[in-house]
Amino acid sequence: MLECRREAGHDGPMKLSGDPEGIAALRALHEREPTAVKVLIEDVSTTTDNATTFRDDDGNRWRMSLDPKTGELYIERAPPLSSRPPPPSTKDN
Repeated sequence: MLECRREAGHDGPMKLSGDPEGIAALRALHEREPTAVKVLIEDVSTTTDNATTFRDDDGNRWRMSLDPKTGELYIERAPPLSSRPPPPSTKDN
């Protein structure tokens, strides 16, 4: 069970909602590396946009966001880092 402490003023575990695959990925990460999930929650709680990203075992990117008023965590697929192709190689072959 994935439980997280809320910040002051909130009681009980945080509510987790969003993409079922992303929630499963976060739970798998928690089973494998509980400290990593704590770091993600600290990150999402302290960033100005209340969001952070993580990757699952298959390399899929997930975005975790926090509603600071309710303490709810929302998981969704993260947008690609870039849609531009890489620059041409300047290396001589």
